[in-house]
Amino acid sequence: MDRVVLYSEEATASTRKWWRTDAGLDGNGDIRIISGDGKIEWHMTIAAKDVPLMRSALSCQLQDAADRDALTLLAQRFTVSAGGGNPYDEIQVFLERENISHNITTW
Repeated sequence: MDRVVLYSEEATASTRKWWRTDAGLDGNGDIRIISGDGKIEWHMTIAAKDVPLMRSALSCQLQDAADRDALTLLAQRFTVSAGGGNPYDEIQVFLERENISHNITTW
């Protein structure tokens, strides 16, 4: 699995805005979580060397996680159904609580 959508809010006639948060695995093995509305984007990167730690922390919280890769576990834990809030901040809190190094940039 190379990319998962964690949150998606489509534009409506009344809001005229959309929002999307997804996570992907890049060629270096880093996980990049991107959240934005097309005007502003927040990027959170978990370096490849820290991905096993994140996977282990997620595995402890989820059942039947032994055979799942990090992106699948991230999606299982943080994907939000329609009407729920954007999980970007919750992911950041999780990483900080578990002492998993990550870098945040804004575009």
